Amino acid sequence: MGEKDEARRWQRRAIQVADERLQLNPDDTRALIFGAGAHAALGEYEKAAEMASQALALDSEDPALLYNVACTFSQSGKLEDAIEVLERAANKGFGQKEWIENDPDFVPLRGTPRFEAILQAM
Repeated sequence: MGEKDEARRWQRRAIQVADERLQLNPDDTRALIFGAGAHAALGEYEKAAEMASQALALDSEDPALLYNVACTFSQSGKLEDAIEVLERAANKGFGQKEWIENDPDFVPLRGTPRFEAILQAM
């Protein structure tokens, strides 16, 4: 029971750290995606998607960043955007198939034709 409260405290702390980094460097894609993930974990999906979109606008080439943006979009219910960005991550070289297959962020995408096609192409 207390674990959820503790997890929320850590997510709030993660947001605080990300915000501090972004004050120093507003174009820090790692801080943006780190903060986006924390917001998504707290159910703050609009803010999560906003930060993920900002990171994507700054760097659309980094496969790891693309993967994390796809995770955030999926968590936020932006499933079409999530699958599109996941495809881009795979096309840019993100090749950790088992990770994609088991990532709980992609539960809403599992079984969809595009998601399965990404996995089959790896």
